[in-house]
Amino acid sequence: MLDTALSAPEMADFQADFSRLLAERPTIRILIYTDDPETTDGNGSFALGQMIAHIKAHKPTFAVLDIKFKCRNSDIETHADNKLDEATLDEYDQVWFFGFHQVNRKKYTMGMLRGGPESELVEAEVLALKNWMRTDKRGGGVLMTGDHSQEPPPDALPGTNELCPDATVQDEKFLGLGRAIGRCVPRAGRLRRWKGEPTRRPQDSFNTQVSVPGVDVNDSRLQIDPTPQHLVLRHFNEEGKPTPDGQPHPLFFYKGESWIRAFPDHTHEGAVVIPDEAEFADTETWPKGKTRQPRPHVVAYGIDERNCRLLNLVAAYDGDPARVGRIVADSTWHHYLNINLTNLGPPAPEGSAADQIGQYYGNLALWLTPLSKRKEMARLMFRWLATHPSMKEELHNDVLSIGRTAYSILSRVASPCEIHELLQADVPDEYREQFETLYFKEGGFALSSFPSKEMVCGHVVNWYQQEMIRAEISEDDKEARFMDEAVVDTGFRKAFEEQATQMTQLALKAQELIRTK
Repeated sequence: MLDTALSAPEMADFQADFSRLLAERPTIRILIYTDDPETTDGNGSFALGQMIAHIKAHKPTFAVLDIKFKCRNSDIETHADNKLDEATLDEYDQVWFFGFHQVNRKKYTMGMLRGGPESELVEAEVLALKNWMRTDKRGGGVLMTGDHSQEPPPDALPGTNELCPDATVQDEKFLGLGRAIGRCVPRAGRLRRWKGEPTRRPQDSFNTQVSVPGVDVNDSRLQIDPTPQHLVLRHFNEEGKPTPDGQPHPLFFYKGESWIRAFPDHTHEGAVVIPDEAEFADTETWPKGKTRQPRPHVVAYGIDERNCRLLNLVAAYDGDPARVGRIVADSTWHHYLNINLTNLGPPAPEGSAADQIGQYYGNLALWLTPLSKRKEMARLMFRWLATHPSMKEELHNDVLSIGRTAYSILSRVASPCEIHELLQADVPDEYREQFETLYFKEGGFALSSFPSKEMVCGHVVNWYQQEMIRAEISEDDKEARFMDEAVVDTGFRKAFEEQATQMTQLALKAQELIRTK
């Protein structure tokens, strides 16, 4: 989206600069990993073509997306020929798991709910994933999906992976769909329930469908109608801690200060879970950062109309403070499949349920991106802002005026989630490591420990421009200098310092008022 408020010459400069920016964007590489070859970007009921089209309609501004599919089982004749390994994972920034098989089986039988002797991840795959999820390697992000539990196949075999043994598997009456490739993924596998309830039976299922006149709420036809479920969003304060106040998780940022409330529904979903507190004593699985041990949180709930129960739909784990990749766990892959997007596909008008769902997919692709790549995007964003034609007129204005203009320009080309995530990615470590997530206010000065987005943009852009003036160097050298981390860090520190100064002055004025009474 280009800035139509510019004059013709300015628009020409803007378009040229925008084109140059497009050529410099980093690429976010996403692997969709499944165990059923029918799960592709095509038009089948259990394919993901509609989701991919939605993502393309809500792609980030400061990165390119490259989405590939890989099936563990290539075809009807070949089983487990596409295991995950370090070489494969090193090509990608994220892995989205769409598993259907439940468990290892004695004999390979092709089909969505079937499988074979190596349906489950083996030890080498788990170790490769664990290594890939470290930020000193890749910091890879994971989307973990699955579905409800059902009876295991009669020829089920216990897993042989000693890194995540499950000796009770043959005694279980119900095993979750997607368990085979999902259960042993580090941390991500702990955020879904892989055995026992919920099942597809009416008495113990999780049903998020919205009833309509004349149709029973248990009728699976409701999952293909144009009426989605309505999300109940959990709120977080400015430090990323759950609270009744605050705002929803960035995954659900929509337009301006509105939120994504619509989601595809399904008649029998699986279950998202948060590990018991005792599990976090295992710091090998749940590592600690310098100042804190990040925890997963449920960030969105659904409602079962039959009994008014809240159901955990989406959980998020921000591994940035612990130097590991981020994770999102979902109660079911039906939130992404073509069949559930039958009447909720793109293109969709702004504000519609379908557009909200599409924005969620776009936010997801951005939020799971490794910190190092989000930093690349942030540096490109700041460099583009600082050299934008409209910023020339702001050069001698105060910092907040510069910030207002910069943030206004940015809001015309990037989504609220992208802006939030890129600002947060470039916060200096001494600030970012103290909190799980930093929520910057929108504009001006607010009663907060953190500066507003406008103030951050103003200080970073101003500092960059002042460096250009002081250095009096060529345009190429200006850009190279701006890429220096110290330039951006200085802008952030100045924004935090100004916020602290204004908060102090406000407190002093309040004390004076008290004394004069």
